[in-house]
Amino acid sequence: MFIRDATADDTAAMLRLLRQIAACSNDAEHGPGSSDEQLLGVIENARPLCSEGMIS
Repeated sequence: MFIRDATADDTAAMLRLLRQIAACSNDAEHGPGSSDEQLLGVIENARPLCSEGMIS
């Protein structure tokens, strides 16, 4: 498995993950009805990482 910094190419995958989390949230600002911009704002000052490869 390879872990790397997330890039702009990972935005769609990150949004899918953030939407799954938001679906379970009752936070008015970051809940199910949040815009993409609001959800991406949650990780704005973070260092998102992605993993690639098979885990055996």
